[in-house]
Amino acid sequence: MMNSLRNNHELKGKSKAEIIELLGNPDEGKSKLNFRYYLGMAKHGIDTGSLVIKFDQNDLVSDFYVWHG
Repeated sequence: MMNSLRNNHELKGKSKAEIIELLGNPDEGKSKLNFRYYLGMAKHGIDTGSLVIKFDQNDLVSDFYVWHG
């Protein structure tokens, strides 16, 4: 999922509505400034990941990263 997003979509600058259209509603968490999408188990099976999308005060994507935990 992440490789496809990085290679085919520019997330920065997209609105919350555009992110929901592209990825669906966040399944792990949703707040005014962050969406979190569960990515599943890592290749080694001992680590899980989440895509965290951060929004600015205008509800546009300002940053995103993968959280491992």
